[in-house]
Amino acid sequence: MIFADIGCGDGFFTLLAAKVVGEEGIVYALDSDAEAIKRLNQKAEEQRLKNIKAKVGAAEETVFCTGCTDVVFCSMVLHDFKDPVQVLSNAKKMLNVNGNS
Repeated sequence: MIFADIGCGDGFFTLLAAKVVGEEGIVYALDSDAEAIKRLNQKAEEQRLKNIKAKVGAAEETVFCTGCTDVVFCSMVLHDFKDPVQVLSNAKKMLNVNGNS
């Protein structure tokens, strides 16, 4: 399973998702706050979670992959994005044909 957490902050849901998808899965994590991503990476290391690929960037400009994710998750952050329509468009690009957003 591949899960994308857009606007992940310091990874509350990212870390949970990494445990759910397991070692065979991947969790992509994106936030515009470099310090939040740094904290996420530290937590992931402490918890020995190696299936998280975290990136600093804007959700409006980021597509991790095309048609590869099973879930694209935006927890209570959609209203914070400069262009929420573009964020949702990018989410749609990332979802596989059976995915959920």
